[in-house]
Amino acid sequence: MSDDRYSISQARDQLARLVHDAEDGRHIELTRRGQPVAVVIAINEYRRLSTPRNDFWSAIAKFRAEHDISDSEDLADDLTEGTRSPETGREFAW
Repeated sequence: MSDDRYSISQARDQLARLVHDAEDGRHIELTRRGQPVAVVIAINEYRRLSTPRNDFWSAIAKFRAEHDISDSEDLADDLTEGTRSPETGREFAW
């Protein structure tokens, strides 16, 4: 994930450049004693990552609230088009 890795002391000396690099889409990993401890990223990337996402069922409920599908007569046909036949099929033996 990280494009660049700097110790905290190196980053302190180059902070303005690292912020510009983050704005350009680079991920700057900061280390302390060789171990990663933080990442500098652009604010838009941070907001994208920190925005809560709906789980599947919340998304379904939102979709149902926004779209009235009760009037669709062919909805079941549309949803099952291309699926396997519900018939049992042919006899088979090993």
